[in-house]
Amino acid sequence: MIRVVAFHLAILGLFAVSPSAHGKGGMAVLPSGQVFPTPVGILFPAFTSAAGTNPAAITLSGKNSALQAAYASNGTPQMHGVFAAGATSTKNFGVNGGYLGSLYNGSNTHGAFAGAGATFDPISVGIGLRDFDLQDEANPGVDIGLIAGQGKGLTFGFVMYNVNGSTQLDAGVGFGGGKKYNVEFNLLLPPFNSGGASYRALVF
Repeated sequence: MIRVVAFHLAILGLFAVSPSAHGKGGMAVLPSGQVFPTPVGILFPAFTSAAGTNPAAITLSGKNSALQAAYASNGTPQMHGVFAAGATSTKNFGVNGGYLGSLYNGSNTHGAFAGAGATFDPISVGIGLRDFDLQDEANPGVDIGLIAGQGKGLTFGFVMYNVNGSTQLDAGVGFGGGKKYNVEFNLLLPPFNSGGASYRALVF
């Protein structure tokens, strides 16, 4: 008997990011200001938005501080987006937080995220909070992340998103520490408690 578990997979990777993804400097493009569930890297996210993607990555920049702000529009009065975030870290501990706001067809949405991370060589761990609609009932999702390798050489990591609700696992493997590029592959699984629609056991 062979038991196979079939599930839908979202492959969110095979991309390269510059050293600015660690907050070392340079211009960070708008997608680096986006946070989960937007497809972004969990091993090498932007320093300022790491808490919204993988809080364990906050300390990967070493001793550092950064601010980021971005505005986006589709060129019409109907859609606008604003992002602002800040982060600071020492060699072994860091915190960051940010705001995401949007205007769509006259409806405003305000969201926020915050997190903290710590490094215990060669492991980094972190915990974060995300709430993408502060006007709704305050019920932030709690994320827990781990990275092994501290972004140097072969790096592994995972994030358990929304452990207090519809829990979802994101896992990644990558190579970091180069002078120009970091590369990672991410695998995002569907929520575990999604009513059984995404996970089905097939028996042959």
